[in-house]
Amino acid sequence: MKLNSVVSDGLNSGEEFISIKSLLNHLGFKPLESNEKESFYSNIFISNSLKPKSFRLDHALDVWFDKSIGKGGNIIDFGKLYWPNLELHALHEKLSSFSDKKEYHYMFPLNEKSRRKRRPVKLPHYQIERIRQLGITSEVSAFLQEAGLWEIADSNLVEVHYYVRDEKGKRRDFCAAGWPNENGGWEVYAKNFKSCIGSKGMSIFQASTRNITIFQEFTDYLKNRDKLYALYSSILVLNSPKFLSAAIKRVSKYKNITFYIDEKREGYEDAKLQVQSTLQNCIIQPL
Repeated sequence: MKLNSVVSDGLNSGEEFISIKSLLNHLGFKPLESNEKESFYSNIFISNSLKPKSFRLDHALDVWFDKSIGKGGNIIDFGKLYWPNLELHALHEKLSSFSDKKEYHYMFPLNEKSRRKRRPVKLPHYQIERIRQLGITSEVSAFLQEAGLWEIADSNLVEVHYYVRDEKGKRRDFCAAGWPNENGGWEVYAKNFKSCIGSKGMSIFQASTRNITIFQEFTDYLKNRDKLYALYSSILVLNSPKFLSAAIKRVSKYKNITFYIDEKREGYEDAKLQVQSTLQNCIIQPL
């Protein structure tokens, strides 16, 4: 596995760490855009002037710059801002703990062994056609009623109409219930389909600067929004277990934190332990 050598502050000169792109992946961040030379991210550091794709990562130099805060540097500089309470030696230990994890090439893991070449499979590229309020399309309404979500749906849940063209150019149209995420994508939910169209991300609904409640899925929020801890609270929906680390960082500024969690779901087996060890003021509520 290829690691990067970093000389910083005279401590452990030449110490090797995982690449920044791999560290970001392990922390739950995915690039909005990525190519051979660079990747762009959003919402890594909180600032008063949040800008889309403000965080740029140079793959060749393994350095970053975030124009929303006007700072950049190498992986040590990133760690100092991301974990501001860590002393330098503790930061080195923190970064070293990631170095035994698999390196990532942009968004995909490098294969450790050569494999037989396979014919490429073309994945469907869905396009949003329009967003409409609930109640217009009978198929969506019927699905929500069957799933027990129709009566509890709020204004954040809408109809998402989208389409895909096959290799011959023939268009196929679809519709589903859906909700927005903070990166401009749409999380869609239908009887036989559950995915994200566009950029993947968390969904946040601001209502309080002191209280925040975390849910794994948007449907969990709908079913539990009237419970004690969710009332008069900002809501953060993960939409994916990959965003757990990013969510912990995001909510750390809140005074009162509640996490409704089902540990049996795939990807969340160690979530409770991770949250409790990091957020001392978080109340865990089982689903």
